[in-house]
Amino acid sequence: MKERSLVLIKPDAVIDGRGEEIITFIKEKGAKVVLTKMIECSPNRLKLLYPHVTLSDSISTMLENFKKGPAILVIFEGLNATIIGIEAKRFFRERYYYGYYGSTIHASDNQKEFEREFNILLEKP
Repeated sequence: MKERSLVLIKPDAVIDGRGEEIITFIKEKGAKVVLTKMIECSPNRLKLLYPHVTLSDSISTMLENFKKGPAILVIFEGLNATIIGIEAKRFFRERYYYGYYGSTIHASDNQKEFEREFNILLEKP
């Protein structure tokens, strides 16, 4: 089934120049990239994106990691796009570990989450 999904390449990975490598991985799995966009992740946006992060130390660590610079939002589509995003997340988190909230990339876990995250990440900061 053709679907859309997203990954958010986090600032540590962007700083280290991993963006193109991650995008190439997604394309090689058969997905078509329909949008790449540099975005700033404000504290409000991050709190909406990660509502499960509630401990003040965790929030502080996450915010510090996202203050390092912009992230890259990648929207892609194809057969099993969600699975491709999850596979990319697992692969690159194992390959380049920047700590839990650095963690290289975020990927939507299902279509409902994609819709929610898409709306959060494409709204004005």
